[in-house]
Amino acid sequence: FMAEMEQAPENRIFTLPGIPIPSHDDLQNLIENPPTLIQNMQQRFICQAREMPVGIVDLYDADFGMATIWLGIIIAPHYRMQGLGAGCIRLVEAQAQKNRLTTAKALVHPLNLPAMSLFRACGYQPGELIIGSQYRVLRKFLRG
Repeated sequence: FMAEMEQAPENRIFTLPGIPIPSHDDLQNLIENPPTLIQNMQQRFICQAREMPVGIVDLYDADFGMATIWLGIIIAPHYRMQGLGAGCIRLVEAQAQKNRLTTAKALVHPLNLPAMSLFRACGYQPGELIIGSQYRVLRKFLRG
C-alpha cells in the first residue's frame, strides 16, 4: 500500500527533484522495522478509514534542540476533502507534542492546492520560500 501511495504519479508531481522514489523493498523494510521518532528522528503513520489504509503521514527530521518536527502527508485522492487528512495531522501533532516538540513544519509546493488547503485549515501559516526552489515552508506552533 505505501509503495503504491508514494509512487503514484499524482503524488510525485510535487516531489523535490533528486529525492529517490523508495522501492517496494525499502517500504516493506520500513513496515517490518518501523523507526521511532527518538531513534531515527522519523515516525510513519498509516491513515485508515473503515480499517482500510487511505494515506500516509510522516514525522521526520526532528530537531530536539529547536523543538521542531517536519510533517508530510499523502491521502488517496478519492478520500480527500472528508476530514481524514486533518484528523491525521492532529494525531501526529499530538505525537510530536508528547516528544516535547513545539513547532511543526511542512514543505509544500504552492501549486499543490489540496495540500496548501489542508495545512492552512489545520492552522499552518506560510513561511519562507526555499531558495532555489518553489517550495514554501508552512509552520504551526503546537500548544504545550
